[in-house]
Amino acid sequence: MTTTVPTNSGAGSPVPLSEELSELLERAVDGLQQVQETLAGLTRVLSPGPGGSAGNPGTTARRRAGGPALTRREHRVLTLVAAGLSNREIAQVENISDKTTKNYVHALLLKLGVTNRTKAAFTALSEGLVDPRECGRARTPAPRAGTPVPAPGVPGPRKPPGGGNR
Repeated sequence: MTTTVPTNSGAGSPVPLSEELSELLERAVDGLQQVQETLAGLTRVLSPGPGGSAGNPGTTARRRAGGPALTRREHRVLTLVAAGLSNREIAQVENISDKTTKNYVHALLLKLGVTNRTKAAFTALSEGLVDPRECGRARTPAPRAGTPVPAPGVPGPRKPPGGGNR
């Protein structure tokens, strides 16, 4: 097989290549194109938007419109996955069972066309499906309804001696 290989001058000259080497070169070029597309997507996500801050919510919402259709819960679970939470942590934050969380994560992997949660997180962030600031906030869950929150500097409620089981 003869393939044209570019030289430093830009002109190509025929060079005989084995089929295996030719195929490897084609895959390398495809891989480089994918890397270039991914970097372009990351640049769009991380570049300051019109408001002057990276990942502003308006930009994220527009990009999400072109992505897969996600329910509110799926979007929230995807944000938590991108934040690095485990299934058990997601279940606690969302007040759902571990099995339900596992089902949501599986559905998200299918919708995003990826094979693991790392790729799902990367896709979610690089394609603007989740707001990176929300991922940062997700690491500190809000108190649940009905849970008293002490004022700053004020200690929380004390348990009576003996554990309070009387």
